[in-house]
Amino acid sequence: ESSDSTPVEYLDARVIFSYDDGAGLLSLQVFNDTTVPNAYTASILSFNVSDDVASLSIQDNAGYALSLSEPAGGQGGFGKFDWSLDLGSGNDGILAGQNATFTFNVTAAPLATLTTADFFSPPAIQGQNETGEAIMHFTRGPNDDSAWGLGGTTRVVPEPASVMLLGLGIAGLAVMRWRRG
Repeated sequence: ESSDSTPVEYLDARVIFSYDDGAGLLSLQVFNDTTVPNAYTASILSFNVSDDVASLSIQDNAGYALSLSEPAGGQGGFGKFDWSLDLGSGNDGILAGQNATFTFNVTAAPLATLTTADFFSPPAIQGQNETGEAIMHFTRGPNDDSAWGLGGTTRVVPEPASVMLLGLGIAGLAVMRWRRG
């Protein structure tokens, strides 16, 4: 969804994330997939986390002038989001066709055990004012246009170890079937 009359096909970005519970680290790789002639700069990423996340703090990343803050609410008419990651100063940010990686220290709430579902997923949406998992503010579009884009579907990408275990399980089933045959 777009916050104004900007066509949604102009607003294209992806976020790939992983959470390392042992180290308490959240890693975000933000891709600005907008294209010419309607290339936009990805300027702000706002996202939700579950109530089990007590706090986030950003580590130094790639020379970007970053700030992480709890927003006052209401980006682009889409409601409140828990955290806002400013990808640059003013309208600066990630240019079309580029990406950047950001790492956060995560503190869990007392007695909570965090998983990837605590970030960018339906369980992370709490309260009545939050309308999605994440939104991106795009700036520097045609005629200096800017717009908020509400994220589409979330796809959880399994960690490499999970993919390996799944592959071993499938291979084991194939061996069992071959032995029976």
